[in-house]
Amino acid sequence: MALVTLLFVGAGCSVSGSASAKAKVGPAAPAAAEPTKTATEPADPDAPKLDVSVTNFAGEAVSIDSHLRDTTVIAMWASYCGSCRRELPHIEALAKFYRDDQSVNVLLVAIDDLGDGVGERLESIYADSSITMPKLVDDDRSLFRKIAQRDRDGEPRFAVPMIVVLDRNMRLRRVTGAVMDSAGALRTEVGPLVAAALRGEPPPPDPPYDPSFGTAITKRSVTLESSNLTSHEIHHLLGDLRDQFERKYPDLSKSQLTNLMRAVAAGLRAGGKFTVDLPLTSGN
Repeated sequence: MALVTLLFVGAGCSVSGSASAKAKVGPAAPAAAEPTKTATEPADPDAPKLDVSVTNFAGEAVSIDSHLRDTTVIAMWASYCGSCRRELPHIEALAKFYRDDQSVNVLLVAIDDLGDGVGERLESIYADSSITMPKLVDDDRSLFRKIAQRDRDGEPRFAVPMIVVLDRNMRLRRVTGAVMDSAGALRTEVGPLVAAALRGEPPPPDPPYDPSFGTAITKRSVTLESSNLTSHEIHHLLGDLRDQFERKYPDLSKSQLTNLMRAVAAGLRAGGKFTVDLPLTSGN
């Protein structure tokens, strides 16, 4: 897994902070088995449900529970997250891989804020990537808040791309922040989680939340990548990011945090990938 790397995302744009280290993906999981039509016991009627509504691209409410099966894969993404868009064809391939298995469903859910032509942009991205999955948007992030990993303060970590595997009792297995470079790599990562969920195995506990860097760090920074953000999206994203920076870097003074957010705002307006260094000691 990632070594000395923190991954945050506010409103769909990935933000990573590191102590002069790059993310390192660990050993590959065993190859995913071919899907089979699995005979499973009926779901427990008293089992917890997500009880969350998302919307379609036109803003109409859709119950996420209506799409759930014995095992459900939910891939969270954002239209202005370049890494997410590159992974879309692999998510579509995963959905096709499980299409004949009636016990598995694969959902793609955007976390964009609808408005300012966002619905049309999502439609265009779906068309360009030949996506056939349902058109779903978690614009108020109610779904994300239910399924995201928690930070040390119990707050959801807004990180995309994020893939969640839910079993019939709504138990979670997560793949957060890892971008797969091929459909096969994604299936190798997700397939064993799906198989374990179908077998009814209890999921492993979440990895511990990354602690603060400590005193031995010589450099820390945040790196972001985004494109085609509207002014409304930038404003919303900056609010999410500031909240996360305040929790993660409590040593930053107000003036340092303000300067950081100015640099982040400029980078978001310019688009593309950029890195902003953070001071190591608090100042006035």
